[in-house]
Amino acid sequence: MVSNRQEQFAERVVKFGRPVRCHALLIDAHGAFLGVGTDGELDAFDIADNRVIWDRVDGDVRHVATGRRLPVAEGFVTAMGERFALSHGPEKLPSDYLETMEDNGWVCLTCILAPEVVDGLRRVACTDEHADRPRDTARGAMCQDIAVARAAAEPVSLWLIREYMRTPDICMAHAPGLAVLGKDDGKRRVQGWHSDYPYHWGVPAPG
Repeated sequence: MVSNRQEQFAERVVKFGRPVRCHALLIDAHGAFLGVGTDGELDAFDIADNRVIWDRVDGDVRHVATGRRLPVAEGFVTAMGERFALSHGPEKLPSDYLETMEDNGWVCLTCILAPEVVDGLRRVACTDEHADRPRDTARGAMCQDIAVARAAAEPVSLWLIREYMRTPDICMAHAPGLAVLGKDDGKRRVQGWHSDYPYHWGVPAPG
């Protein structure tokens, strides 16, 4: 048993490719998610669990759990007297992420942020295609672009961490801070396991 546990948590390289496709979320102007409840009826939910996950199918959206289909018109679904915007969703079901988290103690939510959110974060961080912009150090990152708030409160991540920690009293799934990380050049000594390993130069590494 001890040997199996050691093998399970042994250091290893894990790689994740960019998803071929992602699910979709339907979000109204108040931030509620359109989904299908356990009674089989459409409803609006304030958490992003399996009930609110949809797929894009031939101009419609199809509810992953029940197969129910709804038409999409100009990027919106109209239901229960409200308009829900067709939005970027996760690669996998939230319950799949939770299972991996509980089994391994970590999970990768590949491409969980919409491309426009990633672009907003890059803009605030002045990196990649926005590398020529001057950094705004007078204002906090949260005040510079809505992308920072959207990343901090990404709904699937938020549901996941609440379920994993078994408490609803968590309001952010990601810290609203920015760090531009370079690639490991394989030449400099780095610290051992760390949240920004192996990119945090200047931290002495023994040996």
